[in-house]
Amino acid sequence: MKFKVFILTLIFNNNSFCGPFSPAADQIGSNAISANHPSIVGWAVNFENFNEGENLYEEFKTPNKALNAAGNSDGNQLGFTFDVVSLGEGGSITLLFDPPIKNGDGFDFAVFENSFSDNFLELAWVEVSSNGIDFFRFENISLTPTQISSFGFIDPTNVSGLAGNIYKVLVHLLICSHLLLRDLTKTY
Repeated sequence: MKFKVFILTLIFNNNSFCGPFSPAADQIGSNAISANHPSIVGWAVNFENFNEGENLYEEFKTPNKALNAAGNSDGNQLGFTFDVVSLGEGGSITLLFDPPIKNGDGFDFAVFENSFSDNFLELAWVEVSSNGIDFFRFENISLTPTQISSFGFIDPTNVSGLAGNIYKVLVHLLICSHLLLRDLTKTY
């Protein structure tokens, strides 16, 4: 009997996600979308104020990789896995949209997280602005029980309102032309 209980424990404790929020794209119960979803009509076209955080690898210091269609820095439209810019610990970037994101029916925009896997996440606060000066942060929560190491994994069903989610433009903003992402490993 102890042997059977041990096997069941292994089965139920294997990286399965069990938090209260939506799982990653293409998983049962997910409201997330993938980068090639047909509802995406635009991408960030420019950036300003890329502030490199600490512990940042050189190959991930290219803020232009946050622009235009995800996964196309090599020009082949196949979704290049290393097409990412990392903020580093405490880093930030402001992405610009032209035309601006409009407040429409349903979700208005998505912030795509790390492309390596569904649970290798670098959490960031998401803030929006219609003028590039006054920014409003989305409500957010992480039920992650402990601090995660640089290459640790986070259960996406324990995270809401941080980078890697889909969003509705805040009601008091009719448009969003600036999107500020701030790594949350440092306090702001």
